[in-house]
Amino acid sequence: FSSKYDTTGPFPINFSMLSNAYPSVRWNKKNPFEELPGMDSQESPQPPKLQRILCIESTCDETAAAVLDSNLTVLGEVVASQEELHRKFHGVVPEIAARAHVERILPVIDEALRKAGLSANELDAVAVAHTPGLAGSIIVGLMAAKAISLVAGIPLIGINHLHGHIYAC
Repeated sequence: FSSKYDTTGPFPINFSMLSNAYPSVRWNKKNPFEELPGMDSQESPQPPKLQRILCIESTCDETAAAVLDSNLTVLGEVVASQEELHRKFHGVVPEIAARAHVERILPVIDEALRKAGLSANELDAVAVAHTPGLAGSIIVGLMAAKAISLVAGIPLIGINHLHGHIYAC
């Protein structure tokens, strides 16, 4: 694990990416949703409020997307399982998983945004599980997240898959 990731919050946040996206902002690493004490408009720009974050997960055999608000309330979520595809092999086949992610990633993201009542332009950031996992599967989710981040002009937040499991416990 790297010290550039916050491991105290509900999910690890890559602050170097946020700092690159907002170079004039100081980030509260304990809680990125709160302003740092003593910050006012004359001292420096206020940190952007991350009100709505699209979260994407594709590290193994399920394609998932969720939209969270600043209170970590799930506004919309979708999980597309691949259980039936892998059952006859008695385990996950990485190539089959990656190809299934390609087919499912956009409909899953679209449905999660629809359930949240938002469009990609209304998001404040996109988070994606980027390691560890099946390389082909991760690439699908990562490329979708990067594309959304680039097109919408919002920060991309890398999430360690194992940290996600720890926080879910």
